[in-house]
Amino acid sequence: MCKSSSTTCWDASYEARLAELKAQIAERFGNADGSWGDGTQTGLAFAADLGLADEHELAERLVTKIAEEDGVLTTGIFGTTIAFDLLHRTGHSDVVESWLTREEAPSYKAMLASGNKALAEQFEMFLSSYNHAMFSSYLQWFYQGLGGIRVADDAVGANKVVLRPHFSKNTDRVSCALETHQGVVRTAWQRLEDGEIAFSYSAPKGMEVQVEVPAGVHIR
Repeated sequence: MCKSSSTTCWDASYEARLAELKAQIAERFGNADGSWGDGTQTGLAFAADLGLADEHELAERLVTKIAEEDGVLTTGIFGTTIAFDLLHRTGHSDVVESWLTREEAPSYKAMLASGNKALAEQFEMFLSSYNHAMFSSYLQWFYQGLGGIRVADDAVGANKVVLRPHFSKNTDRVSCALETHQGVVRTAWQRLEDGEIAFSYSAPKGMEVQVEVPAGVHIR
């Protein structure tokens, strides 16, 4: 019986239960080849989100799986937003960008090229809604990936952010602003004439800011 403070007892109880549940999920849905569930991209994304295995290893497997499927994300409406975040956190924003800029179907561009001017429920538009927000989670990546702004996992009331921009080779300049409970966080970066990158940011007073950029990037 726990004889420490009630908070500590509750924490220990929840941690023990969480570990038990993860073990049960792993036993039921983990596969010998490192895949999860039915072996899809979505299975890998959810496994990472639930902390069932090392997220970097899962991300590498996801990148391989996407490449095997011609660069197409088949993660569905829930798995896609998780995959975008996972790939960015683990240094694979180039995979997300390749998917978002893909021309041939299935793709966002092919979906919009139909002239409908709205996202559909499915990329293969067969018996589906032609005006749906199903795959609008790419907007998340614009802020987290290109803008580099991500509220830290251990933040309370958005009091901590991680700035880790993806310096895309497809553009030379990006500016981004995210309004949080603490105030507005702003980032901007540009590619200079000599090819180097200049990065600047501002954050509300009192907010903890963790900047993660490659060596050689000029922080202003």
